[in-house]
Order: sequence, then C-alpha cells, then structure tokens
Amino acid sequence: MKYNNDELDNKIYSPKKDIVFKKLFGSEDSKNILKGFLNDMVGLDIKSENDISIMNTEVSPEELEKKGSRLDVRTRIGETEIDIEIQCESEKDFSDRTLYYWAEMYRGSLPAGTPYGNTRKAITLNLLDFNMFKCDEYCSKFMICETQRGEALTDKLEIHFVELPKARAAGIRLNEEDRKTKWIKLMNVTTREELSEMKENMTDTSYSSAVDKLDRINDEAYIRALKRADEEAAHERASREYTRQMELKEAMEAARAKGLAEGRAEGRAEGRAELEKASEKAFIEGQQSMKESIYADLNSMSTEELLRFFSRDINDLNANNDQNRGGGRGR
Repeated sequence: MKYNNDELDNKIYSPKKDIVFKKLFGSEDSKNILKGFLNDMVGLDIKSENDISIMNTEVSPEELEKKGSRLDVRTRIGETEIDIEIQCESEKDFSDRTLYYWAEMYRGSLPAGTPYGNTRKAITLNLLDFNMFKCDEYCSKFMICETQRGEALTDKLEIHFVELPKARAAGIRLNEEDRKTKWIKLMNVTTREELSEMKENMTDTSYSSAVDKLDRINDEAYIRALKRADEEAAHERASREYTRQMELKEAMEAARAKGLAEGRAEGRAEGRAELEKASEKAFIEGQQSMKESIYADLNSMSTEELLRFFSRDINDLNANNDQNRGGGRGR
C-alpha cells in the first residue's frame, strides 16, 4: 500500500488519541502545559509548575497494546488531586463510572488512622467525544448541593465534563480571552495547518508549548507508525466493505434470477394443472347436463311414449343379439 507522504505529514493525531493525550499532558516535561490547562479548564490558580506532581507518568508497552486500557492523567497540586481522562466512546453508565473513579481517588487520599477532615479535594475532568447531556452548553460542572437552597455540602467534590461534539457544532473560534475554548479547539485539531493557525498571535506560553509539543509528538517514529497502520486499516475496512457490498449485490441478483425462473416454471406447471382441472370439471358438468336433459325428456313423455321408447330399445337390443348369434353360426 502506497501513501501520499504530504497528506500523511499534514494529518495529525489530536489529543483525543489516548497515547497522544498521555504524552501531551502526562509526562514530566508537560507540567507547564498542565498548569495552563488546569487553570483554564477547572478554574484553579496554580502559580508554578513546581506545585504539580504527576502521579502516573509511565506508559508501559502492555498499556499501549491492551485494548480499552485507561490512559488517564492523575495529578496532585497541594491538597488537591485531579484525574483527567479522554473518553471517545459513549457508555451508558459513564456517569457512574466517573463517580466511582472520583470516590476511589477521594477514599485513597486518607491514610489509615487519620481524621476524615484530612481527605484531599478530588476533581475529575472528563473530556468526551460524544454528547452526554441534553443541553446546549458543552462544559458542565457538578458538585453535591442541597436541592432547595443550592448550598454546597462540600467543596471537596467536583466532576467536570467537556462535550467536544457540542463545541464543534457551535463552531467555537480560537479566542485567547476565552480560557476554555482554545484548549477545546486543540482537542479537536486534525491537521498541521490548524496547528499553525492556533499558534499565530497566541501569547499564552502554556498553550503555545502544547501546540509545539503536539506537533513534535506527531513526528515521533512510534506515532508515525500508528498513523500509517491506521491508514492501512482504514483502506482494508473500505476494501472489505466494498467486497461485502458487491457480494451482497451478486447474491441478490442471483436470488432474483432464480426466483424468476422458478416463478415461470411454477406458472407453466400451474397452467397445466389448471387446464386439466378445467377439462375434468367440464367433462363432469357435461355428463351431469346430459343426465339432466335425458331426465327432463323422460319426464315430459306420456305413458304411451315411454312404452314405445323402451319397446324400441328392447327390440333393437334383441335384433342385435340375433345378428350376433347368426354371424357366429356362419363362421
């Protein structure tokens, strides 16, 4: 399979690709990027990248190969823990899933034998490539609140959702003043041309660093190999689908031809059967009509006419018998 290198070079994996997401936000040299990202998306006020601890920086080969592996980014900033996850496939129980992960993170922040008040604030940030809520807003933040007064029970729970398809549908524009949209735009990027446009007139150093790093990630041999493999897989899927459609078309045409042939054969057989049935019916009806005619004639005769009729038939019968006997003696 031959590829157009220019097209392959221009196409990039966005951060929605889990391994790219992990490399962009989850490595030690990503702390400056992560600082700007979390300040903008979650509303934190991280002063220095040195305040950030990335708790799961390593990506093992087993994780890369394992289908459905969870390549999230877990960080700690002071007394706050944050889990960032990209999710591309819709799951009906995703709200329960993220709540479970939040609870696991929150419970794990309390060492044995320490007061409950020592639990750390836990935040989950879910970047979704599907729509989850029936609203126009593409950014949602949930906390535990009293239903009448809206009073928050605690500030230690925050669950954030960003619905990327809604942002695409809304046609958001790159705006440095809008702290969230520039990052959402980066999540949806697909070409280097788009990356170049994003970097123009952008003074946010964290964001500029993210654009540069995403460009470099897409030049890595491993990522380029993934892109080629995905291109080949896409061609193979298209080829299989074309073959399947052609086989289905041929099968339908063959079935149609067979059906027509069988229909004609059945039509001829049915025609013969109907003709025989009609002939038999006509014969039976003819016999019945003849009987009825004879009965009608007999009923219309007088007694003398009936005697002459039957006497004639008897005399004819006797004459025939005498002739037969005489002929037999002559031989």
